[in-house]
Amino acid sequence: MSQAVAAPAVARRAGLLGYRWFVLSWLAMLVSSVGSTLLLASLSAFFVVKQGDFLASALVFAMPWLLPTFASRWLARLSAGWPAVRRLPLVELSAGMMSVLAAVSASHGVAFLALGLLAVRGLPDSLTKMSRITIVATFPLEEGLRRSAIYLFNTSYFLGSALGGVAGIALYGRVTVLELGLLDLATFVVSAMLYRLVARSPGARRPAASGGATKVLVDWPHVIGLIRGSSAQAAAVYLVLATGLLQALMFASKAAIPGVVWHQPRFIILAQVIASAGVFVGALMALPLRRLFRSSNPPAVLGALLSSGLLAVAVLVRPAWELSFLASVVCFEVCFAVAQARLVEAVPGEYASVVEGRVSAIGILLMLLVTVGGGVAGANGGFPVFACAAGVFVVVVAAVVALRWPEPSGAC
Repeated sequence: MSQAVAAPAVARRAGLLGYRWFVLSWLAMLVSSVGSTLLLASLSAFFVVKQGDFLASALVFAMPWLLPTFASRWLARLSAGWPAVRRLPLVELSAGMMSVLAAVSASHGVAFLALGLLAVRGLPDSLTKMSRITIVATFPLEEGLRRSAIYLFNTSYFLGSALGGVAGIALYGRVTVLELGLLDLATFVVSAMLYRLVARSPGARRPAASGGATKVLVDWPHVIGLIRGSSAQAAAVYLVLATGLLQALMFASKAAIPGVVWHQPRFIILAQVIASAGVFVGALMALPLRRLFRSSNPPAVLGALLSSGLLAVAVLVRPAWELSFLASVVCFEVCFAVAQARLVEAVPGEYASVVEGRVSAIGILLMLLVTVGGGVAGANGGFPVFACAAGVFVVVVAAVVALRWPEPSGAC
């Protein structure tokens, strides 16, 4: 991580709220997340209710991850260093324009084009997320606050997703898909203005240049070497499991559980709200659980095991599907947040976004495959079997990793 810095007087009194760059970037992600979730949740429901296309409904949430998987090397280069922070306003505006084009395509019934545009939009979205890791890992921050910052930085995304889902319930059927796309664009415009202020914030000085190290690091042997050298092997595997399987099941479940398993397609947007609320709660629980166990492995492996089991309950027991799905998402997010934070902490700050991006790329590729499988299974009535089989796989792998790479108590 970057070296500790002396905290300004106001920062020492207010904690993270005393750092203007932190507050502004937190708000920027909150605003854009509201618009993004509003659009994606509404598109997912639109494809099921209006077109009866469950595969397209599930892919709405997965397609933004497709191209970043194959462009991870390029995104890693762009997200490392000070220039990544300065270009964030333009990145946000490009994502907003893609949202409008996707909404236009969906409103004209061209699902494949809308999904393709969402895939393109995934590039600026991923670049923003990776650049935010660069911000929190390298911007001046009192070292005692850095771990809290890593955990709390993404709560804005989760809270925005929950608020966007609520807005989707309120607005669905009252405004057109195109109007939702324009609302999403408006949130990205606000986000772009906030990121412009981030680079000008007091104390947000340009981090030290990393020379040519970042260019070397994007090669897989160097990434693997840093992970092994940091004793974060288990965290890397848990991050792949959480992203590739648990998140994919969550994406597919948003449409499949209410729309296919329990034949309540009107509750698809409700499922998005439940998922967003679960992710937000899980993000808040991750750090306290890690401190409780004094290690990152127990909360990560327990999160994976419980998430898989509770999802099985959601697809098999109708009266409890909402609560079971909520609890499953909470446990997924605990696993994801703990694993991601451990990985980011374990490598030097200037390399954090590169290493996390390359590991996540593996999980994203797996996530796309599992999401497609879940969508196909849902369209053919086999989602319960698919979800339970994937859950068993997660349990087995998580248990093996916990035994293979135990983390000593007090290591965190």
